[in-house]
Amino acid sequence: MTEPEERQLPIVRYAPIGEIVLYEVSEDELTRLSRGSTGALSLYAASLFFGAFASFLSALLASPPPAGTSKFTVFVVLTVGFGLTFLVMLLQGFAHVRESNQLISVIRERSKKRSEDKTSQKK
Repeated sequence: MTEPEERQLPIVRYAPIGEIVLYEVSEDELTRLSRGSTGALSLYAASLFFGAFASFLSALLASPPPAGTSKFTVFVVLTVGFGLTFLVMLLQGFAHVRESNQLISVIRERSKKRSEDKTSQKK
């Protein structure tokens, strides 16, 4: 048998970041922040519906009107439906993102206010 090889420990490099800021977050704020991903999902869905809307609209504009009105009506209804769904999802996504950003700014302002209060008390 050979002698057991010496275990080599990994090299750990430490680079200080200067400051760590902790934010106090209530349970309600945490719940509201966890819902923030719905805004991103709404924006992704909006991009999907925009692609469908643009495709159907370009097909309607590029082709001559068909002789039968039933196919044309279906295309027009689908185009309008995709366009309206795109607008609803876009507005919903931006509303969720704006709400999340406002909540984050409230949390940051609360932390900033407390740190200012502590520095004024030290003086």
